[in-house]
Amino acid sequence: MLTGSAGGGLSLGWIADPNSRKPIGSIEALGGGVGILGLGPAVVAGIAAVLARRNRFPLALTGASAGFLLAAFTVQYDFAEHDVVRFDGHARNFALLALLIALGTRLPLLRLRWRMVTAALLTLVVTWPTVATPLRGVGSAVGQGVHLGNAREWNTPRAPAGWHLAGRQVLNPFGSPEVTAWIRQHTASDARILSPHPNEMSAITGRPNASGFTSFVHLFSHRGPEYEDAITHLDPAALRRLGITHVHAPTAWSASLPERAANWLADSAYFELVARGDSDALYRVLPAFLESDSRPAPGSFEALRQAVPAGSTVYVARDSDPLSAIRVASALPHAKILGSLRTEVLHPLTRIHAKPIGDETPDFIVTSMQLTRAIAASDWSEPFWWNDKVLVYATDPSLDAVAGMPTTPRPTVAVSKLQESEQGVEFTATFTNPTDDRWTGQDWLVIARNASLVEFVRNLKTGPIAQWFDGQIAPNPGTISLDFKFDARTRRLAVRNDTGAFTEVQSSGRPLEPGAWLLTMRVRDSNRRAHFYPVLSFEVLPDGGIAYEAGGVTSSSA
Repeated sequence: MLTGSAGGGLSLGWIADPNSRKPIGSIEALGGGVGILGLGPAVVAGIAAVLARRNRFPLALTGASAGFLLAAFTVQYDFAEHDVVRFDGHARNFALLALLIALGTRLPLLRLRWRMVTAALLTLVVTWPTVATPLRGVGSAVGQGVHLGNAREWNTPRAPAGWHLAGRQVLNPFGSPEVTAWIRQHTASDARILSPHPNEMSAITGRPNASGFTSFVHLFSHRGPEYEDAITHLDPAALRRLGITHVHAPTAWSASLPERAANWLADSAYFELVARGDSDALYRVLPAFLESDSRPAPGSFEALRQAVPAGSTVYVARDSDPLSAIRVASALPHAKILGSLRTEVLHPLTRIHAKPIGDETPDFIVTSMQLTRAIAASDWSEPFWWNDKVLVYATDPSLDAVAGMPTTPRPTVAVSKLQESEQGVEFTATFTNPTDDRWTGQDWLVIARNASLVEFVRNLKTGPIAQWFDGQIAPNPGTISLDFKFDARTRRLAVRNDTGAFTEVQSSGRPLEPGAWLLTMRVRDSNRRAHFYPVLSFEVLPDGGIAYEAGGVTSSSA
């Protein structure tokens, strides 16, 4: 009842991050020397128990708080393992109730003057977190003066921060009055209409939204793989699976379609124009289009669905983009999914089956797009399928790839001036960021270069790191080049300073065993995702010798 569990999904086990439940409290530091201290349920319940003494009712409430706090540490929920099973919230509520009742029984025992002072202090403690930040903001604005020089009007409405947590969403206009009126007057109440603005379409016309996942029920609104194929490629199989009867085509969306999809939409044998406004149109989907057997676009989920044989095993790496991984799993109902899916982004009410991988070698591997170059350096150069978030690799090299290598601009690391000596290897690393993204941190890792792609993916993202070195690359757009000296034997990395001398950087790790290794640059972005760029590939020989080579990144193509 507390979790909304449907079909099980509950299990016991100590959670990986107990601090996320904040049983003791938290401290939030604000600018200007202002801070907010938050008391956790354990502290509040403890204060209530001390004040209650022999009063059984608040003591019972503190016991309930302790029970829920224990559940917060031990109960796991498959469908939303991070955020939905908030037993700690119930623990806080019961602790607060216990404290209020305990205070209600203790305050009348004080003299009137002390009772007023205590009440004032309690009021300050309770209201301080909610007034400190806005008062500080108002004070700063008054002190600096009000400036309207940079003010501008938004053309589209914006939802206040946090509205999505309350189940609220600001809707943009749907379409022209002509199209809206035609939908209301000439389509059935259960007609499914494809639109680039599905939420607005449903809210304004009353017709069902066909943008979600088709294979399971989910609470949070996200687009399923069939909708992605339909809205991006106008794929006939996707429209057929969604039961689409009409297509709402704003002018801007029609102009963005690939050439093949645009030709389909303009073909009167496939789509019948039924209404047109100043900036959009509405088409009826004709049976000839739904019955067509066109080859799906290479980057579509339908292409992946058709290319993966029935009964195949698909391993989803833990650190793949959660939503994209679920889309891949949803598009492959005929395959066996291995690994783990992070379902908290959807909160599905039906189970998505995924089994632990164990020692099994899967037929396909789903991993993060951030690993593109690191995987390429491990001799797995061409993915089987990819989109802007995930890569899919086939462990059978005889299978033809569905889509070629990604071509979008991405940061690169180029190695030049490679010189070996008895003290290690000197090289110049040039880091180029062609985008406006600003990284939040950079460091260096030495990781095993495994022959198995499964083990490589595991070790790269979640496995043990043999050696770690502090970073030197500034997280800014542009290009920067630095000279380094690396000695795998002594676990040292040094960077050339402004005077021309090498300065050793902070490091940690263990001696390397004989085998193949990678010196990898790791860059983190604002979403705490890690991007890996192999810089040097080297082998530790049985006699202790080291053989270096540029790790697949000897040019600016990385």
